[in-house]
Amino acid sequence: MLITEYFEIIERFMLTISPTNKVEKHKLAEEVDPETMIIRHIMDSRRFQTPYQYVKQCQFELEYVDVTAVKTLEQVDRLSNSLYEERSLSNAEGLEERKSIHVESFTFTTPVHVGENVSCTGVLTVTETISLPQETFEKMRNIHNTYRQLNEGGM
Repeated sequence: MLITEYFEIIERFMLTISPTNKVEKHKLAEEVDPETMIIRHIMDSRRFQTPYQYVKQCQFELEYVDVTAVKTLEQVDRLSNSLYEERSLSNAEGLEERKSIHVESFTFTTPVHVGENVSCTGVLTVTETISLPQETFEKMRNIHNTYRQLNEGGM
């Protein structure tokens, strides 16, 4: 799955939790209005799990901006609970190929003032298991059977 699909999946999930909030990508907290969630990519790492698949792990910074520390903490806490309850985030249901990412962890910090607003930042770690391309082999074309009649009393 491409990194842009990760952003879409996370954005879709956050809008289901609080549809009135806005979601921005790659912005600074000073540039957004209150009640806005900002998604930023932090890290991507990959490792082999078996000879046939590997695991892609990504971290995203989720920053929520609002007018008070209480509102900010409530929203980020609600997001954290929802992520752990959901465990797996997927793309739109109607697509032919359903893709999903698994929630590994979400941690967040103390709210801080950013201009006139308050911001709280969390780090979301997600993983995806990806199958490696496998060589295909030609199927058997014919199977020939040979029948022998066994003698009475043995072979």
